[in-house]
Parts: sequence; structure tokens; C-alpha cells
Amino acid sequence: MLGQAAEASLASVALALLCAYVFLVAPGQAWWRGNASGTPLLLARVAGSALWTTLAGLALAALDSFALPRLAALSGAFALFGYLFVARVRVEGSARTAARGVASALIFVLALAAYWPPYETHIAASDSTTYTAAGIHLAHARHIWKHDPLVEKVPAIGRAALFFSVLGSPWKPPYARMPGGLVIDSPNSDIVRPAFFPVPIVWSALCADALGGRYAGAFAPLFAALGVWAFWHFARRRLSHPASLLATGLVALNAATYWSGRFPLAEPIAWFFLWSGLVALDAYEEDGFASDARLAGALLAAATVVRLELLPFLVVALMLRYLMRADLGSRPLTAGFAFCFAAIAAVALAQVRLLPGAYAAPITDTWSGFVFRTRAAWMAAPWAVGLGATLAALVAALSIRRFGFVRAFASGIVVAFVAAYVESCAQQAALRSLGWLVSYLGALGLVLALVGAALAWRERHATPGDGFFVVLAGLVTCALVYAPHVLAVMPWASRRFVPLVVPALLLWAVSAATRLRAHASAAGALVVLVLATTVLWPARALWQTPFYERSYDELRKVADALPKDGIVLMDNQLIPLLLSTPLWLVYDHNSLPVDTSTTLGRHLVGGLVQSMQSSGPLYLLKSSSASAEPIPFVVSRAVRDVEIELALPEQTSARPPQRIERYTQLISLFELHPWPAAAAP
Repeated sequence: MLGQAAEASLASVALALLCAYVFLVAPGQAWWRGNASGTPLLLARVAGSALWTTLAGLALAALDSFALPRLAALSGAFALFGYLFVARVRVEGSARTAARGVASALIFVLALAAYWPPYETHIAASDSTTYTAAGIHLAHARHIWKHDPLVEKVPAIGRAALFFSVLGSPWKPPYARMPGGLVIDSPNSDIVRPAFFPVPIVWSALCADALGGRYAGAFAPLFAALGVWAFWHFARRRLSHPASLLATGLVALNAATYWSGRFPLAEPIAWFFLWSGLVALDAYEEDGFASDARLAGALLAAATVVRLELLPFLVVALMLRYLMRADLGSRPLTAGFAFCFAAIAAVALAQVRLLPGAYAAPITDTWSGFVFRTRAAWMAAPWAVGLGATLAALVAALSIRRFGFVRAFASGIVVAFVAAYVESCAQQAALRSLGWLVSYLGALGLVLALVGAALAWRERHATPGDGFFVVLAGLVTCALVYAPHVLAVMPWASRRFVPLVVPALLLWAVSAATRLRAHASAAGALVVLVLATTVLWPARALWQTPFYERSYDELRKVADALPKDGIVLMDNQLIPLLLSTPLWLVYDHNSLPVDTSTTLGRHLVGGLVQSMQSSGPLYLLKSSSASAEPIPFVVSRAVRDVEIELALPEQTSARPPQRIERYTQLISLFELHPWPAAAAP
């Protein structure tokens, strides 16, 4: 028995290593063979391979043809074309270069070991529960959507009550099919899709296929470790070797990024692509190779494929780079950069159409809200709107005449973005956001980061790429501090700052601290020690606390307790557990969300039982501690109870979680009958 288990374990490791080579090394190795480039060779190959795998996986998901062997075949064919059509250029290496390559690989391995294993976020883990469940479903079903046979069985009035608009307006799609992340285009639609970004679902499916459903979230530690690796490449161009290692360690182990490294979400993937693109852009600024510019454009745009809201930030930052190029001392970007950036950004926009969900809603809803308010203002005071439009046209005309069309257009994009972002923020949360950053990085860390950013800006001509980096990181930091657009509960809210803000702040903080140490060794050493302590101390509990342990087994326990046939009504008091989405996507137990805590909700359940009795047995799944108020015209019969145990992180308003909150939840299953049928002999 032990020998069989060891063989299975070795086979799993071998398959994982093979998949890592096929999807993260082989395509880039074929196409990036000794290019005239300043980008680190292995980083360029891995980032290019990850980009190809992401695009190919999205294409297969959009074509309803996702499968691990098919994706591997596409990667193999793509690599073969690379070997056939790209000439190999011999590059002379050195012992120092080889040692640096080994060191960089060691950084990745250590980071991956620190983040492994991923949290088992299969129950009660917000968006992550949907990502892992949708990934397992995609791996098994080969398509990202799911057909819903229950919709047509629900009366029209019941659909309107059960499936509400996620945007809060009855006429605005998408509509919530299940709490926790499944949406439909209309209350009558029988095609259900995940609400969130497709890229993490694709990588989750790949991990589920290669490692099994328990490790569907393995993409989080993988890409977080790659993000740490890319950050080190960026930091070593600006800091001494010890300082770059210190900054990399702080980035890897602070509470915000450590949490994201184990909690499967989109942020680790965006983090890797963004920093890989910055490294490639750095290399272009320093050496001027066109290949680096093309790679930078593709990788920066790849971050927008992962999280669409990064697209306007990057576009505005590039517009500012163009407007301030003389002051920044930057090279002019090549046509290759523009083409690669535009092509990959087009994929980011196309996926909204091909793999729709609710993830584009903040952008589209901001635009539709702007149009609605403009029309309302026109109806209320047409003269004011007309005067404003005339003044805007006059300013635009004068700007074009004074600065030229291109510079005026770029300036208009920047102004429009700032106005739209400010207008879209219903609640400003600058003090709250700063409180979060202080809790995770310390007040000293923020002060040092401000000093380091100011120094980097003052010396932007000395380090190629620093000017643009300060502009981009400063823009994103100010916007997210002003309004992060995230649920104000820790640790979930910290993820918004992970891809760019936290690494940039720590880079600047370490830069300022090490400069102080160079001028005053004793005081500087003390500052470095205090900085490291204030950053790492809040994270110490995360490193050793097994959050979400065994949740995969607990989910299976609930699934085994449910009947194979019939229709399950899931009480809304179970919403915090987010059971309905994984039970359907992973185990094919469909359900309808109901509310038995209100009189109206109980009457709706009674109506569903009366109208759907011909569709098969009906069951109600609810918390055993929930109210036992009777459902009108329905007789219920207890079938069984199931007890699940959850190890959840404590929810805090600012600081990182320090302990597990263990819950024992008793769930009861009832069979429902219309009372006349139940009373019949």
C-alpha cells in the first residue's frame, strides 16, 4: 500500500514537472533563443511561455475545447514553429552570469516553498471559491459555462425574485444565478457563467487537471513565486546585491503578498506579468534593443488580460510617459512595442465578449452611469451642458493648435481618466487605505517609501526606466489609496495593493533605508532593522497558520449527503459558506437560492414547491440553527444532518489575521411536499 502511494506521488510530481516545462519553458525557449536583448534570458522565456499558455488556454475555453492534452499539443506545435523559424544566435556567457541565473532560480524555488501549499479555498473563501470551482469544472467539462436545466422549471415570477441584477438595477445584466459568483445574461437564460476573470479559471483548470481538484488553486503560489523572481530582477538594477535580496525578502514575506501567494485569486498572475514587463522595459531603456520593447509591450498588456481594470492605468501612464519623455529621459517607444501592447490589449477586450461575466462591470457601469447623468443634466439644464461642451471643444482646439494633435489627444486621455475615476468613486477611502498600508508595512515603511520615491524621481536620469516606473507606480498608488474599489475587510482587501503598490513601496523604502545606512552606518542599520521588523512582524502568524485546512474534504462531505436526484433549495443563511457554486460546478448538485428567514421568502418557497412538484423531489438545505418557522402549504420531512468544520481566518478591519476562527456548522436537509399531497393516504 505504501509502495503504491509512493508511486502515485512520484507520478504526480513527474506530471507536474512535465507540465511546468511544457507550459512555462518550452514555448519561450523556442522563440527566445539568444535574441539581441538585455532582458534576463530565463525570465524572458518563462514570461513568454506563460503569456502563450494564457492566450491559448483562453482561446480553447472560448471555443469550448479546453483540455490539458490539447493545450500541451498547441504548446508543442508553437514551440516547433519557433525552432523552425527562429535562428539561434550564439551568446557567450560568463561564470558570473551563470551564477546569477542559479541565484535567481533559487529565489523562485524558495518563494514557491514558502507559499506552498495553496489554501484549500473550496468553501467560504469569497471569489477564490468560484475560481477553484470553475477551474475544476472547466477541466472536466471542457467549457467554462454550464447549462442550467432548472431555470425553465421556475415560474416567471419566481425568476424575477430569485435572480437579481448584480449591478443593483433590474434592467441591467448580468443577473446573479447563485450567490458567490455565477451569473446569467437574463433571468430567463439557461447558460450560466462565472462572474470573475477568465484567466485564473484557465490556470486553475490546468492545475486541477495536472494535480487534482484539491490543488486547483496551485496557480497562486506558482505565480506569486514568479512575481517575487521578477521583482528581484527589477530590484537588482537599482539596489546593491544585499539590498535587493532584502527588498525581495520583504516583498515575498509581508502579510499582503504572502496571503495572495496562498489564496488563489487573479492578483499573483497580474503581478508576474506586470513586473516582467517592467524588467523588459528596463532592459529596453538601458540597451535600446527592439526585442525588449516588443516583449515589454506584450507583457504589460498581458497584465490587463488578467485584470481588465489595469488597462486604463497603463494607457494613462504611457500617455504621461509620452508627454513627459524629455523630462523623464526615456527612449521613444518603438512601433513594435505599440503593436504588441495593442494586440494583447485587444485580447483583454475581446474576452469580455467571448467569455463574459461581471468582471467588466465596473468599467462599463461607470461609462453607462456617465451617459445617464449627462442625459439627465441635459434634460434639467441643457444650456449648462451645452456651455460645458463648447468650453471643452474650445480648450481642445487651442491645445491642438498649441501642442499638436497627438500631445493634445494624450493630455485629453489623462484628464478624462482622472475625471472618470473620481466620478466613479462613490466613497473615498484614503484614510482607511493608508491605515491598511500602515498595518501591513508599518508607518516607517510608508515614510521611507515616500523618501525613496522622491529620490528615485530626482535621480530619474541616472537609472533608465525609473522615471516611468515612478509615474506608473505613483498613479496606481494614488488611485487605489483614494478608492481601492474593494470589500473593506481584511485580509481580502489587501490583494488590491499586491500587483504593484506593495512591491513598489517596499522597493523605495529599502532604497531609502540603505542610502541612510551608507551615510550613517549605525543609524542606518537600526532603520533597516526596524523596517524589516515592522513589515515581517504582522505576517508571522500567516506563515504557520493552516487557514482553510481540509475544506476540500468538507465540501465532499456535503456533496455526499445530498440526494442524486431532485431539486435542492439552498437557504440564504448558508450564503457565507458559498456552498452552492462548488456543489454545482464540482459535483453537479444544482440548487436554487431561497430565503426562509422572511415571510415573503417562505411564501416564495411554498410557491416553488407547489409549482415544481412535477419536476421531481424537492429538498431544502439550511442551517440547523436557522429559524424553524413553517413554510406555508408545505410539509417538510427531515432527511439527514451533516456537520462540517471550517478553519477560517479572523476578519479584521485593518491588521492581518493572526488566528484561525474554527466553526462547526450543522446543516440539515429536508424533503418538501405540498401539504395536500403530504396529507393524502
